Amino acid sequence: MGKTKIFIRHPQTLFQTEDAFQLKKHDIAAIIQASWKAIMQRRKYLKMKEAAIVLQKNIRRFLAIRLAKRRRRAANTIRK
Repeated sequence: MGKTKIFIRHPQTLFQTEDAFQLKKHDIAAIIQASWKAIMQRRKYLKMKEAAIVLQKNIRRFLAIRLAKRRRRAANTIRK
């Protein structure tokens, strides 16, 4: 048994191996599908997280500018 090839001395071994593979084929496919779906969901989540961070950054910037204007107006009112 190597990494890419397998030596089979008796044909019964081949048939048993093929039968075992046929029984597990659906489980293997389900594992691959679950892994792929997890990867895609992770990518979607990271995009949404990045978009939320950009939105939060812009909102904080807007609020900071508005607060600075209010303080500037208040300081000007006091000076008058």
